[in-house]
Amino acid sequence: MINNITKTIEINLSNSEWKKVQNEVLSKALLEKRKINQNQILELATKTYVDKILQNLKTEIDNDYPRALNPIQPLVLVEKINNNEFVAKISISFYPYEEIQKLNFDNITINFDYEPLSTEILDKNFKEFIKNYPILKSISTEAELNDLAFIDFEVTKEEKVVDRRSNFAVNIVKTNNFSIANFLIGKKTGETFSINDPENRHWKIFVRDIQRKEKEELTDEKLKNMNLQNLDNIEDLRDSIFKDFRLEYDLNQLLYFYKETINKLFLNNSVQYSIENLNLELSRISQLEQMRNTPIAGKNITELRESSDLAIKNIVDKIDENTKLQIFENLVEYFVFKENNMAISNEELRENWEYLERTQNLSQNLDSNRFLNLLKSQKVALFLCRKYNELFYNYLKDEIYLNLETKIKGEEK
Repeated sequence: MINNITKTIEINLSNSEWKKVQNEVLSKALLEKRKINQNQILELATKTYVDKILQNLKTEIDNDYPRALNPIQPLVLVEKINNNEFVAKISISFYPYEEIQKLNFDNITINFDYEPLSTEILDKNFKEFIKNYPILKSISTEAELNDLAFIDFEVTKEEKVVDRRSNFAVNIVKTNNFSIANFLIGKKTGETFSINDPENRHWKIFVRDIQRKEKEELTDEKLKNMNLQNLDNIEDLRDSIFKDFRLEYDLNQLLYFYKETINKLFLNNSVQYSIENLNLELSRISQLEQMRNTPIAGKNITELRESSDLAIKNIVDKIDENTKLQIFENLVEYFVFKENNMAISNEELRENWEYLERTQNLSQNLDSNRFLNLLKSQKVALFLCRKYNELFYNYLKDEIYLNLETKIKGEEK
């Protein structure tokens, strides 16, 4: 059994202690000349106090259990909060490294046969690709979603220039947060407009050019006009595209192999999962489901755990199982990286990012942390591939932009 440890802190602040925390928040807001109401004071006071407790907890765990893993964020349950009272409970569950080392990788068989993409399939896809190649062209009509805009802008705050750019490229996509892209929809080339952002900064924007992708058949002449690096003709493009097609296919095959392997390892290991971690994920999903009006929508943990409704019980069991699987996957990835002193090199970061840009597989949600975690998962998958399917590994190692020999210099296990 791979065991975890849960640390719980009960918070019950006296009136004077809680008032002191609120006053500190108010004083900071006044110094920064920010308007703040009582609800915002309570919200920020809660965050300030809880963050301090969590930092102390983290320091304590790091000192007592070096290299421990906390796979899911701490559970914070606020039981009572008003101007005079703050009662809450914080629970954090983690796995000491000595427990993670109990992971058993033996006695499993992965049924997986790799079939490489045939040249015939690649040729067929490539011919379709160049027949409908998206070429960016300047337009005179109003900007729409997915267009590309080039803008000049100047940002001022309190009549001081804080930022200025020229010929700045903006992909016009709809976002829920403040974004220049939202305001470019409906604008035309040559248009100038002004906006204020949430930080009370004033933006003056000039639309230099708007471009839209139009699908056309690609020719050697059109390719030359695009000034793509190292691509002089269709044949060069074909070689490059074939390589990227194969890589995308191989990465999907590796992902399939990885999920199969994790599932087998999951069944092969006995792991203790804290109810705090399970409840946190269950509560999060319950809140998300409110928009869909499902049986678990908006219900609290007690209602979900004690429900006699079979439909709710099945959903809760499925969520728990998925959470356990995610925690287990985190344990495996953490162990493989730590035990083998692995790292992601700058070259690996660069090559994989360029591949995603080249194939237009960059997601709006793929920030630097998610990108790094994606590469870590792929590298762990490659490690498991070497262990359980050497034939597939020997093919992959020369095809993808990851290397198991990349190590953290000078770091001990």
